[in-house]
Amino acid sequence: MATIAEKYDYAIASVTVKDVENGKITINEDYANFVNQQAIVKFTLKNGDAALTVSTSSVKIGDNTYNVNTNEFYLAVPANSGNIEFTANDGTFNYTKNVENASFINGNFYNANVSMTKIKNTATTTAPTAKTLTFNGNQMNVDGSAQELITAGTTNGGEWQYKLGTDGEYSTAIPTATNAGSYTIYYKLVGDDDYEDIEEQSLTVNIAKADGFIERVTTMKRMNSVTITVGSHSGELSASTTDTDEELKVSVSGNMITITNEKSSGAPSASIITINATVTITSAATENYNEATTSVTIN
Repeated sequence: MATIAEKYDYAIASVTVKDVENGKITINEDYANFVNQQAIVKFTLKNGDAALTVSTSSVKIGDNTYNVNTNEFYLAVPANSGNIEFTANDGTFNYTKNVENASFINGNFYNANVSMTKIKNTATTTAPTAKTLTFNGNQMNVDGSAQELITAGTTNGGEWQYKLGTDGEYSTAIPTATNAGSYTIYYKLVGDDDYEDIEEQSLTVNIAKADGFIERVTTMKRMNSVTITVGSHSGELSASTTDTDEELKVSVSGNMITITNEKSSGAPSASIITINATVTITSAATENYNEATTSVTIN
């Protein structure tokens, strides 16, 4: 109450002093007629059920702003005060409260608990980023395996959540994919009691095709033909050959390629027809592998 006496005009009365004796003042009037009387209000700033710990605080009533810097204070308040705006800071977070159309009865005393609203901070973050990826299949694992598509985001508040495509469901797990192709990752920051959300955003991640392969090529010469056996390969096989005399026939069955010299059809059964050629073997492009070729020389 000493603050009220020191800083605020609670009420004003004009009187004429008749006598002062032993600290007692006698006035000419029958009584003091106080005007501009105000209400006295004890404000307590609250955070939930507890008093708000503050480092700074202020209250604005009409055009006047009072820097009180405490969570409990007295003010002389006009009867029809209109809007009263409270602000505070606890050293980390800001708080606010706006009371509209505040009304008091002049001369009365009030206890007013003010439930302050925390203003969430903006988290310090780094957004997730797309990884540079290539399909990881090989001769030993043709089908490949799942890979994480992004590098996770970081934050000092809340948590990043992700989903793969529009049909996915948000979670904190990093999205993965196996096959080559383009993928859309959606992400958002889900805030908490102290930090704001960050709205959904998206990025595109590409898994490039791997180089195709053709492995373990072996040849077997027969009387009038050559059989080429292909081991592991990434796509469907096809073959062609240089054939200057247009007598060579190439056929493919599974992983076996046969080159036959058609001159043998009119030759004696015991004769040997020489085959000289370069055979180009192609493994076709697939969803996950690029086309691959290799050459085999026969002489």
